[in-house]
Amino acid sequence: MLRWRVLVQYLTLSTLKAGQHNTILGYVWWVLDPLLLMLVYFVLVEVIFQRGVEHYPVFVLCAVVPWKWFSSSLLGSMASLVGKERLIKQVVFPKIVLPLSQVLSNLVSFAFGLGVLFLFVLGSGITIKPIVLALPVVIAGQFLLVFGLALLLSSLNIFFRDVQNLSAYGLRLWFYMSPSLYTVELVPDQFRSVYGLNPFAHVFPAYRDLLMEGRFSSLTDLAWIFGSGTLVLVIGYIAFKWAEPRFAKVL
Repeated sequence: MLRWRVLVQYLTLSTLKAGQHNTILGYVWWVLDPLLLMLVYFVLVEVIFQRGVEHYPVFVLCAVVPWKWFSSSLLGSMASLVGKERLIKQVVFPKIVLPLSQVLSNLVSFAFGLGVLFLFVLGSGITIKPIVLALPVVIAGQFLLVFGLALLLSSLNIFFRDVQNLSAYGLRLWFYMSPSLYTVELVPDQFRSVYGLNPFAHVFPAYRDLLMEGRFSSLTDLAWIFGSGTLVLVIGYIAFKWAEPRFAKVL
């Protein structure tokens, strides 16, 4: 297993380097990208529509930063299998390391985004309480969801290349259908139970509870995060292992 850990490390580092190749700002984009996204949403919601909440830049970043990890991992995982056609056909290795390296490389970018988020929390005058040390619990729950969907979509994309194109639009819709720019309380009561099936209806509030409210998320939210993440990971792993022997033939 040691050689596969080395391979995962190599692929993760190469993915990080490739993502900044031929860019003038390089790794600064890890910090700049969530800031620019936050600025766009701030102008749209807070300035134009005047529908923001208190500490709205922090509120938005608590959604943008985790979502960037999620969406970039999924799109990168789908591209990684298709883009490594020669490697898959010529070298015998567990193909699961390809989507895993994408998730881990974007996790590194996510860590830099969290640094920006912490600076905005402090700059907004919000007191960071010791309960913030529980943040890895939420991150671990989200990792299950990210990795599970990365396995599922990347394996599907091998057989149906339209999956990657459709996913870009689906992810955009998913972001807006989640409490990213607004609070869950704005969702009508009659739709609240259905809306709660969305894992990010619990993920985003969990980050905000720890960073903005100084309290741990409810057990219900954590149950949904870990429950949905575990379910998706099991389904994604089964689908990936079923499809893996067929990758070389289809590619």
